[in-house]
Amino acid sequence: MLEIRTFDGRRATEAQIDECHELRSAVYVVDYPDLPVQTRQETAAGLRTPSAQHADELRWQARLDGWLVGQAMAGLPGDGNEHIRACTSRCIRTTGGGGSARS
Repeated sequence: MLEIRTFDGRRATEAQIDECHELRSAVYVVDYPDLPVQTRQETAAGLRTPSAQHADELRWQARLDGWLVGQAMAGLPGDGNEHIRACTSRCIRTTGGGGSARS
């Protein structure tokens, strides 16, 4: 069963950071083969510290049978602009959860 839930990266546990890093790494290898994959520390910093360009970041995670298979983020500006400034998503498709961490 697919579940989509909000996710607060600022309160992420070490296990949740591991999951996010594993997902991000899998996406980078396929979608951005010429770019280096971020380190786990860079992933943790990105989750725990919103971008300086955003007043707030809203995050969601998608889980399939408990396995993290996708995540999305919307960056909201704080400068009076009421429009979404940034929106990103990462998704992998797995069979039986292969490679993605399970909570």
